[in-house]
Amino acid sequence: MSISTVIKKYWFYALDVVLPCRCLVCGQSLLPPRKNEYNMCRCCQEKIVILKGKRCIKCSMPLISEVEICTRCREREFHFEENYSICEYRGIIKELIYFYKFKAKRTLAVLFAKLLYNYLSLKKQNLLVIPIPSTRSNIRKRGWDHIKEIAFVLHNRYRVPVLYCLKREGKLTQKGLNSKDRFTNILGKVTCTHPQKLAGIREVVLLDDIFTTGATASECARVLLGNGIKKVSVLTIALD
Repeated sequence: MSISTVIKKYWFYALDVVLPCRCLVCGQSLLPPRKNEYNMCRCCQEKIVILKGKRCIKCSMPLISEVEICTRCREREFHFEENYSICEYRGIIKELIYFYKFKAKRTLAVLFAKLLYNYLSLKKQNLLVIPIPSTRSNIRKRGWDHIKEIAFVLHNRYRVPVLYCLKREGKLTQKGLNSKDRFTNILGKVTCTHPQKLAGIREVVLLDDIFTTGATASECARVLLGNGIKKVSVLTIALD
């Protein structure tokens, strides 16, 4: 080990002592070796609850007596075949998504990418991931695209193939709208910017943070199906 490497190592250690990093959820000090890339203590990490058991193939809601599709989704028409949500949108996951999107805790992209990759790695094929686009107003407001950031980690760390080929028009977001209005509001607002890059691809996975009504994911799927894709699935961090 070179002298410069040793100096650098102890310099960063000294900074951690003087200006310790803290868990962004509970505030606990994260001195080495407890410090990690997303600034969360082990206790808070263990509070992340992964959804298990029988799930609706459309919205990922846990099923009680239904078979494959829940009662709510039987009354809706989706253009995607299935959605899989890693967690429910409550508790610590809800806090983390809030910190990530509205407090610019961008290192959480590493944690979210890890949770998503744990599911993607179970797939036999190395499926192409397409991020669901954010509205221009939200990107301007935050100064960055939160889904694109997660997709970037998935590609660079886990070598997941990613294609940015969807564009979302319009200023209105889906937040605050009821289910019917969400489907109406998003209709015709998504376009495919690089249809030639989809040539020969049969199946893709749409990536988003929260599954609410599935309106935006369904519209993105409709556009992709219109550009030659045969099967569209959706993968989200949380189910609301």
